[in-house]
Amino acid sequence: MNKGTLTIHILSSFIGKALAMTAAILSARLKTQNLVWLKNQALRTHNTWMAFTSLTTQVKEDLQWWIKSLAQWKCKWPTVEEELAEEDARLEAELEA
Repeated sequence: MNKGTLTIHILSSFIGKALAMTAAILSARLKTQNLVWLKNQALRTHNTWMAFTSLTTQVKEDLQWWIKSLAQWKCKWPTVEEELAEEDARLEAELEA
């Protein structure tokens, strides 16, 4: 996220996990609407889950809300940055193979 981009796959994975918490977190669905919109737009444009998409200002704000909120709730959930690093490592390994 620090680079301002994520793969559509990671974004979608994060959305799925966030939506799974909607029963417990009232504002969860609201804080995923921009993420879902960006994912859908990126898929229409790139037509692949592995493409990178640039994060809008609103999406960055929503992701920051999630990071801050999860830290407050003491959740042991990988951060977006950790997921991106894992995805980058996996992609590099696939390219080298």
